[in-house]
Formats: sequence, structure tokens, C-alpha cells
Amino acid sequence: MWLLLAAVLAGAVAGAAAGVARNPSAAGVARDPSQADPPAPASTARPLRAGVRQWRRPELAGLALASEAAAAFWPRAGVGTALQAAGYAVGAGFGFLNRRRPGTVLVSAGLIANLLVVALNGGMPVRGLPAGVPAGAHHHGLGAGDHLAFLADDVVVPVTGQRVSAGDLLVALGGAVMAFSWAEPALRAERTGRRRGAVQATPGAG
Repeated sequence: MWLLLAAVLAGAVAGAAAGVARNPSAAGVARDPSQADPPAPASTARPLRAGVRQWRRPELAGLALASEAAAAFWPRAGVGTALQAAGYAVGAGFGFLNRRRPGTVLVSAGLIANLLVVALNGGMPVRGLPAGVPAGAHHHGLGAGDHLAFLADDVVVPVTGQRVSAGDLLVALGGAVMAFSWAEPALRAERTGRRRGAVQATPGAG
């Protein structure tokens, strides 16, 4: 799950940075109106920093990712599960603060779904494993005593065969919406610029 969160966050920051690089006025950078396109920056540091600043309380996203990563490698189930739940909670809070951004509500909903099932069951139940048998530090086989079984790892990913939860799917879907919402305006502007260039290059145009 922490790898999925990392991919979502990286895509969000990269998409925001691309938008800022394409449209510096979004980050409060003055632009000469006579220029068809902004000059290429000397480095990617400025767009990346501006991309991060497009989000409210971005440090919460980093904290959530760090907590999830620590949980993934923590050998003891109790502490690791607590770190995992904390990561879900902080990540959902970050999504709520940025709820006006496309896709963030889906990400928050997925994290809350995972948080609920992990908190109620002391870990994530996995369908298809022997009931109650531990599967790593934070997973166990789904049993009759587990709560919210419909939110357990129950969906098989066709390519890998790995089971994921409904919450994981919501996070992935929200991440895809976030990435598309940043990329689509830049792609549309690029297509518009190409059409205008083609018109201007046509003999007799203008």
C-alpha cells in the first residue's frame, strides 16, 4: 500500500509541477504576455517546489507515506499495524484538506475504508487464506469473526494475482483522476498551440 501511496503522491506533485512549468502564473510567477510559451527553467527545482505548494499542508502527505513505509518493514504486528492505521488517518486528513482537488475525495475514502477494517480487525484480513493465520505482520486470513469483510483484501489483480481491498482500488482510482486532472489541461494547451502554429505556417494565413 505504501508503494501505491508513493506513486499517487509522486504523480500529484509531478503533475502540479508540470502545470506550473506550463503556466507560471498559477504559482504567482510573472509572465511576459508577448511570449507564446514560458522560457524553459534552468532546473526542475523551482517547478517542483511550486508543485508542492499547490497543495495544502503537503507535509501531512509526507508523514502519511513515511508511516506507511515504516509499517511495511516493521517486524512486530502491534506497532506496525498502529503505524499503518496512523498513515491511513493522516493521509485521509491530507485528502480532506485538499478535497476541492479532483480525485482527492476518492483517495481519502479509500484510506478511511482501509483504516476502518484494519482498526477493527487488528490488521487487514485477506480472503483465500486460512482463517486467522497471519500473513506477514499486518495481514491475516479472513475469518468469520472479522468485521467489514467486504473491505478486506478480496479483489484479485489479474496481472499479478495479488489481492487488494476496495480501499486500495479507490486510492488507485483517485490517483488516476488526480494525474489526469493535472495532465489534461497541459495536453489541451499543447494541442491548441500546435494548431495555431500550423495555421500561422500556412501560406496566406493571418
